[in-house]
Amino acid sequence: MNFFFVRKKTISTFMILYFIVQIIIINNGFCYADDEVVSKEYWESSFDGIGKGEWVIKAYKDGSLKVDGKWQYTDIISSSIILCPFRNGSVKKNDTTTSFEATGIAIAIQGNINGTANSAFLLKVNMDNRTQYFTYIISFIDISWPTNHVSDSIAIKVKQTYNATGNWNYTISDSWVNSGSNTCPSYEPESGKLYFESKNDEFIVTMDDSETEVNGTIDINKYSFSLYDPYENGDNINVDIEITLESQTSGKGNISWIYEDENNSCNGGSNITIQKNLTSNSNKSVNKNDDGGGGCFIRSIRKF
Repeated sequence: MNFFFVRKKTISTFMILYFIVQIIIINNGFCYADDEVVSKEYWESSFDGIGKGEWVIKAYKDGSLKVDGKWQYTDIISSSIILCPFRNGSVKKNDTTTSFEATGIAIAIQGNINGTANSAFLLKVNMDNRTQYFTYIISFIDISWPTNHVSDSIAIKVKQTYNATGNWNYTISDSWVNSGSNTCPSYEPESGKLYFESKNDEFIVTMDDSETEVNGTIDINKYSFSLYDPYENGDNINVDIEITLESQTSGKGNISWIYEDENNSCNGGSNITIQKNLTSNSNKSVNKNDDGGGGCFIRSIRKF
């Protein structure tokens, strides 16, 4: 493992101008809205026995990549703990390598370096996609800080998430009914449309020809929501749906349901697959005739 510090007491005008230009170029991505993100890769690493890095590579609808994260290490000369947070750094990625550059303000969260608690920095990272081995260099603009901090390590991909926002086509298959519930029909094979709008750990979904927006929760790439449809005569149907996105454009999951009336109770389930409709934009395109929130999901088991 390579590790070294270089300190110097003066810094050239060229170096200052270089930092300013890099900050302008990299932070030009500040206008990117996170609702335009289609997927995120979460990475982490430890290095030098005392440092760690965490970063998220965000893929946008227009094909561009940006990175947010933080770098932390201990300055071995001053014993100060240095935190380097960054946002919207620029990313270049191909089949063999991933590299990014990011700027920010480094903070001495414990101690200080020659009496100075912070400095602007430029971080450069270059990673081999096959081995996940990477090298990095942090350059500081404050003359009392080390000019460069250089090291290397192995990165670990923690998880990858996808944004479901947009129009999807669904297909229901392999329906079943629990034994002993023979009076209950199962879902018939069918297809329809879904519209997802996700934000953070929650989302809303509109189905088929319904105007009703149903709330759901997100756990990494698993989207879960429930439908409840009471009848005027006291009967009701509860439907629970879980769909896990496997890519930016596909997912699969399962449906489970319970039907109850004053005399009977039966239950069953189905598989569901979804494919993103890439020919439509991200705006809602399902029909506008309300059916109580469930659309075809509910109608397919209203046949008792």
